[in-house]
Formats: sequence, structure tokens, C-alpha cells
Amino acid sequence: MSDIYKFKTLLGHNNLDFSITCLRSFIENAEQEIHLQIFEDGSLTCDDKKHLTSALPKSVIVDKNLREKTVVKKLSDHPKCFYYRNTSNYAQKLFDLALFDDEDIFYIDSDIFFIKKFILPKFDQVPTFMEDTHNAYSFQPVDFWQLKYPIFPYVNSGLFFFPRKWYDLDYIEKLLNDVIIYKGVTKKISWLEQTLWAYLATKTGKLNYFDDQQIVMAQQILKPTVSNNINKEVIAVHLVFTLRGPGFNALTTLPSLITNRNTYQQIKFKPAKSNLNRVQLTSEWLRKKWHMLTAKGWYNKSIFLTRKQA
Repeated sequence: MSDIYKFKTLLGHNNLDFSITCLRSFIENAEQEIHLQIFEDGSLTCDDKKHLTSALPKSVIVDKNLREKTVVKKLSDHPKCFYYRNTSNYAQKLFDLALFDDEDIFYIDSDIFFIKKFILPKFDQVPTFMEDTHNAYSFQPVDFWQLKYPIFPYVNSGLFFFPRKWYDLDYIEKLLNDVIIYKGVTKKISWLEQTLWAYLATKTGKLNYFDDQQIVMAQQILKPTVSNNINKEVIAVHLVFTLRGPGFNALTTLPSLITNRNTYQQIKFKPAKSNLNRVQLTSEWLRKKWHMLTAKGWYNKSIFLTRKQA
């Protein structure tokens, strides 16, 4: 009998059919048995819940109002955390998943599509996250020069394992008391939740990434359609909002990806080697800005030409 993994996900009413398609691809392609806990964000209707339990028969829905008393009580001595949780749906992913029970956290977003059968690895109590293509954090490079807290680079919280013993609510409160980090709350920056998970993981001193040739960000392969030369190692694609639609439709029918679907592929990971440094983040930010300028036609052969002259 295969191992049983209890995974959690956070779901809302929008794009529900797409979410179900992705979650089914995860459950049906796993070698291990997946039991899914659906943490609904408060927006699911009665019909939505019936649709979910029918489409995902081994799933359990954890209503927001059911967990409210438990989560609020545990946040009562952490005012910054409490405020953040009550002003952002994204914050439910940071707090509710960990505070509703005391189990290790296996989490998956509902926009990751699995195209091959796979075997989950043994996690050995080491935080494990997707590796992003850039540092999608809530601070800018100029802010990072002032921050004193170390953080691992490229953490993406679309798919992750986090040992419950390392979850530190006091540390999150301390982080949110930092004026720079707290700007993520006041400005409603969606990446704050991911940033705080990255900070928590760094505090443990160890972090693994899922192999980024197997569990990939959509921008690695969709531009905006799928390349037939896609790496044969790819198991799943995190379909960020801007790269769904035509890219997703192509992905589900690409012949090179739907062959040998009865062979299970072992998911691998690699360790994070160093913390994010200021020069690394600043260089990345400058490259992104440069690419944006060139894409818009502001640069053409000479930096001394104006757009009109070029």
C-alpha cells in the first residue's frame, strides 16, 4: 500500500473549474495516495462545495467560519499577524494552514498542472519549496539594503512542505513589526505571504528546492504557447495567471508530454546553498527593468538615442 499524504490547498470561488482540473491532475498522477484538505477562503457557495466534493471525492472542505475561532484565538497575542490575516486572503495561507491543527504542512496551489505520473520524495523535516525564476518578494532592492533578516533566494510557495515544529508565530510577528516588511500589509502586496514563508524557512538554516527542471514555473516554457522542445524532465507546471488560457490548452495536448504516462518519475530536490544577497537582488532588478525598456522600444543599438530618434 502506498503512503498517504495529507495536502492542504486554499480555494475561492473564482476559476473553480480550472482549480479542480489542476488538483485532479495532482491527485491522479501521484504514486502515493493524496488526501486533500480544502481551506476555503470564505467565498465558496453551497453549489461550489457540492461541485468540489463530487469532483474530488477524497477531499475535505475546511470552512473559514469553522476554523475562525481556533485561528483567531492563536493570533490574539500577535496583533500584526491578526491584522494581516483579517485584511488579506493570501494571509490565510500563512496562518490558517498552520494554526488550525498541529500537523506538518504539505501545501499545493490550485494552479499547478501535473502532466506526468510522479513519486513524492521523502522530506526528512527540511522545508522544501518550488524554485522561482526570480525573487518574487514583497520588498524592493532599495528596501532590502536596509533589512537585517536573512532570506533564501527564489522561494515560491506554490508547492511546499514545511515542518510544523519550525513554524514560529513569534518570528512572523517580529518580521511584521519591521516598518519595511509591514509595507507589504499596508500596500496589500500579494507576495508578502510568500516572503514570510521564505523568512521562516531561512530561520531553520536549511531549505530544499524541488528540482526546477521537473516542477517548473510557467514562464520557463510558455511564451505564451508551449514549445515542442520542452525539457522531457518536466512533471508539473505552475500556471501563473497571465500564462493560462492558450498556453494551458496547448500544454494539455502536447504529444511529447503525454507519452509514457504509465511510468512514475521520482521528484528530486536540491539544497539551497546561500542566502539572497543585496548585489544579487539589485542586479536582477536592473536586468528586469532593462528588458522592460528594450521590449517597449526605448533602446535601439545606442543608449544615447531617444526612442523617437531610434
